[in-house]
Amino acid sequence: SSVCGGVEMRFLDGDPAVRKRVVEQYKRILEFCGRIGANGPILVPIFGPPQLPDIWPVKDAVALEKEMLALILYNRNAFLTERRDFFNAVGPAVDAYALLNNAESLERLAVSLNNTASAYGLRGEMKRGIDFLKRAESVYINKLIRDKLNENILKLYHNYVIELIKRKDFSAALTVLNNSLKENYINRPEWKNLTVYVYQVMARETSLGRSVADAKAISRLDSDSVYLRAAEIIEKGLKAVGRDRSLLRNYEVYMHNAAVEKIKLKDYRTAERIVKAGLRVIPESSVLARDETFIKRAAGQ
Repeated sequence: SSVCGGVEMRFLDGDPAVRKRVVEQYKRILEFCGRIGANGPILVPIFGPPQLPDIWPVKDAVALEKEMLALILYNRNAFLTERRDFFNAVGPAVDAYALLNNAESLERLAVSLNNTASAYGLRGEMKRGIDFLKRAESVYINKLIRDKLNENILKLYHNYVIELIKRKDFSAALTVLNNSLKENYINRPEWKNLTVYVYQVMARETSLGRSVADAKAISRLDSDSVYLRAAEIIEKGLKAVGRDRSLLRNYEVYMHNAAVEKIKLKDYRTAERIVKAGLRVIPESSVLARDETFIKRAAGQ
């Protein structure tokens, strides 16, 4: 609870003696609050034109009172933030920014908004965190605050995609990546790196014989080969991001393994078709070129 009344509320009086008397009253009220366990005294705002003469040529009474109210809100925000109650800490930060609209209140608001979004992320609700910051962006059009929010949106998008990959929801991960790129929340290098990673994980899961919802295509060359299915997934990745070196290396390995499978079975005809298909994608592959030479010799024997 708080104590209301008991102070003259003439902190800004032009008479120094009056200001001193009011401060002494306030000290006694604070001591009383401490004895009864109250939060503190209530300072009533002006709620209208200033009733006291301006005592400072730089700021009038209204501006000074706004700063006092903002200071109370800052303290409330800091208290809740220290307790990691980020969701309730946003309100005081929003009110302080509405009162002052200056650099400090903007910085505190940006930090509080980002803390709240990150709290969603820690709860595994990355999408809610992203949507929360997007709504904040639509309200606060200040470039500085938008830049600060964008930095955190990028981090949340990154973590969201990683979480979707862990769940093996690869289609959703690719959709999130493509949408975030279109909306300019993620830059192209970051989009490419994460997209490559999605296709690599999809292909790896397929090559290990695990069920991957996104890997439904059956190879034209051999429907039973998990390596060929994995290679087809990598080929889709190449079409999406271009001739990425790591994807080309993955494709080369999967096609080589698929050919070796058929070589072991002495199915040289299928093995040769696999290698030729691989060389059409990577004509510079020395690995597949050696495979082709070996297959021709083995078939000739």
